[in-house]
Amino acid sequence: NAGAGIGWRSLFVSSARAFWLVAVAATVAVTVAVAVPGARRLLHFGVPSLGDLVLCIALVVVSIAIGAALSMRAGRPAAIASWRAQTP
Repeated sequence: NAGAGIGWRSLFVSSARAFWLVAVAATVAVTVAVAVPGARRLLHFGVPSLGDLVLCIALVVVSIAIGAALSMRAGRPAAIASWRAQTP
């Protein structure tokens, strides 16, 4: 993983423009595939129910929280201390 250990803040620098272009293109493609009836039928997508959508979002939030907790515990105190020293 080329991005291992560099942190999520590195996605907000100008050199991450390609990442954001790909992310936006993928988001638009999936949105069109779900929202446009012709594309939805062509790609065999279905509109999720509200309960399924809430469950998916909750699982994403929990997964991010677990990942953050594990990475903090995995021994990145030097990186965290360095970041804290740089922030005012």
